[in-house]
Amino acid sequence: MKGRFNIFQRTMLLWNSIHPYNAVHVVRISGALDVARLEGIIKDLLEQYGIAELSMDRKKKRFQYHGNPENVQVIVIEPEKNSLNSLNLEIQRQINTPFAGKTINPFRFFVVRDNDSFFLGLVYFHPVADADPVISFLKNIVRSYFGEKAPASHSLPDLYPGGYGYMPLKNPRDLFAWLRTLPGHIADLRRSFRPKYSDVNNAENGFSFFSISPRQFHSLAGTAKQWGVTLNDMFLAFLLEAVSPYASEHASAPRRKKISVASIVNARKDLSADNPDAFGLFLGSFSISHMMPDGIPLDRLAKDIHARTTAIKKHKLYLGTALEMRTALLLISMFFKKRLKKFYSKYYPLWGGITNINLNNVWEQSDDRTYIDYFRAVSTGPTVPLVLSFTTVGETVNVGVSYRSTVFSKEDINKIITNFSDCVNKPG
Repeated sequence: MKGRFNIFQRTMLLWNSIHPYNAVHVVRISGALDVARLEGIIKDLLEQYGIAELSMDRKKKRFQYHGNPENVQVIVIEPEKNSLNSLNLEIQRQINTPFAGKTINPFRFFVVRDNDSFFLGLVYFHPVADADPVISFLKNIVRSYFGEKAPASHSLPDLYPGGYGYMPLKNPRDLFAWLRTLPGHIADLRRSFRPKYSDVNNAENGFSFFSISPRQFHSLAGTAKQWGVTLNDMFLAFLLEAVSPYASEHASAPRRKKISVASIVNARKDLSADNPDAFGLFLGSFSISHMMPDGIPLDRLAKDIHARTTAIKKHKLYLGTALEMRTALLLISMFFKKRLKKFYSKYYPLWGGITNINLNNVWEQSDDRTYIDYFRAVSTGPTVPLVLSFTTVGETVNVGVSYRSTVFSKEDINKIITNFSDCVNKPG
């Protein structure tokens, strides 16, 4: 087999053995829906890319794309009343539906009609790729649908790029910085209050979404500049504030007094991915732990987070995630095979995570004949019970909310979204 799974992919394959680890990208397209034409374009591009089927040998850590796309179909969903409700339910269904077998079609497609437009959903087996190549693939589908030529063969992405390697922190200064901060990172996790899983064997995901309007977005950008922080810092602060009522006992806990959340980082540039649309996973992550005292002002919380993220970016500490994942896989193989479902919730007590993409950087609206909208969702996996997927489109930020139903109920999520929205409306 041509490809070798890197450490992120191997970890996601492990997560997928617990619960389907899928991602969903949805683009809203203005205009009439021609299902036969859309399906034909998708099949042609899958064949041109060479990604219609995926064979895997998990023991040997190898994979290969092959096959033809004849079995690929576009599911059409006719909404009964509200198209957004139908979209929400379909995304939730898709993140809970496995890609089963040693040879799979790693992509599924659906459409939801909506008056004079429609939503096109692409569901994919997350170990094959992060967001960048999927956005590029969807962009080519949309542009082909509007009559533009398919991408030239020389511009097709690399399907078998180099892996992470054993030492992503190649700069000695960055490596020493990571080693120096590692004891503190471990201490933070050991002092973090654990979410309560009512049934650790139940990995079912729920889903919801909301949006930050252009007016709110401009206000946030101005506030971030005034506070001297980034929007990602603010989103982490808002997430901590939103989930803290569900960890209210942390303040009286004898040792676990902190609340921890995480952020995913696009590490393609750091890992020298030659083709920006190459398939595979080129990611990093970091966690933020905070005491979250009652009544802490949001500006102070955001500034505390910014002080930490500044150091993380300076020394690229997020690349140390690969080393942490290798250690976790080793520990699981040696000691925790029968307790896999409890491993992450016990030793990585995170309350939530965020993933943040600015679509404007990779898909300019002026390039297309019609305005598009974009939503994302991802399975939570076993490491966090809540994931917020931020996608900036134009001047709007769409937020997909995936959650473990064994930790948060639908009512809890509605309250968390309300808490987060209150922070957005009154950050000061």
